[in-house]
Amino acid sequence: MKFGKYLDSKARPEWRDQYMDYKALKDLIKEATDELASAGYGPGGAGNELSFSPRTTSLTVARAAGRRSADERFYELLESEVAKVNKFTVEHVSGLKKRLKVLNTATAAMRRAAASGGSGGEGEAASPNLARVSASMMESQPLQSTEALIAEAKAVGDEFLALEK
Repeated sequence: MKFGKYLDSKARPEWRDQYMDYKALKDLIKEATDELASAGYGPGGAGNELSFSPRTTSLTVARAAGRRSADERFYELLESEVAKVNKFTVEHVSGLKKRLKVLNTATAAMRRAAASGGSGGEGEAASPNLARVSASMMESQPLQSTEALIAEAKAVGDEFLALEK
């Protein structure tokens, strides 16, 4: 399987717009290679003395006759794609941290309720405080039972793992 198809098959549909545009970057690499070949660089060309530094960046790519080269456009696109992915990741991790904070608060409230003789039982509200904390900090179902806490912890963990991939 080609890498582009592999990436597409593994992409989460709800995050698709947040992935790097692999195809556009690949097309710019091909265009840059074609530009070099047409300038005589490459196998059998007169310009084989071309040296390429691994430290080449968008700041070191020279403009030819005021026209942006494929190299320059590649690095500009790469920088903007990295910034897009970084912004999404930072925002998503921030949301997951908020969910973990709610989970931690709900767990602490459930432990306090159990220690003070509250039921904290399966499927029952552990305490009025827990219901208030959960309702005020989460729009989704309140974390009022052990099952709900475990389910939320698993969901947050799964999101972190999915983000890592």
